Amino acid sequence: MKLHFTALITAVLFALGAFLETGCGKKSVGPPIYDTKADGAKLIADALAVAQREHMRVLIEFGANWCIWCHRLHDLLTADPEISAYFKHRFLLVLVDVDNRNGPRRNEELVARYSNPIEHGLPGLILLDPNGQQLKTQDPAEFETGDHYDRAKVMQFLKEWASKPEAAK
Repeated sequence: MKLHFTALITAVLFALGAFLETGCGKKSVGPPIYDTKADGAKLIADALAVAQREHMRVLIEFGANWCIWCHRLHDLLTADPEISAYFKHRFLLVLVDVDNRNGPRRNEELVARYSNPIEHGLPGLILLDPNGQQLKTQDPAEFETGDHYDRAKVMQFLKEWASKPEAAK
């Protein structure tokens, strides 16, 4: 009995160690999509300069490279044929790293400036007009269906919040 208990404790500790080693289950889920050294405020300012010229909206995605849902949303917006074709002519995507695994949260001042869009988890979305006016805070969990984002829900959101068709390229 003592041997079984010791084996059980060893197995639990091994699993816990593996879990903690990956950042509480936050293992790599693909190539990095967030620049961990970028100044999020500069990324947003640069996007707004383009958005004003091109009459586009800016979608800020707050997330981290270990976040599977961040990768899934990024892939949908940039690689799905229908969604990416619609998205790229009406929106500019800004990826702001807010990882806090190895120290303080990155770009914390932006999280505060935009009223904590990550309060329910990652990713967090903020939609800006070309002048930087915050139009919408969106919890992408509302797009989820099981283990993926529902394409129709994402497309509905994009169509609702897209720049005016006559201004879109």
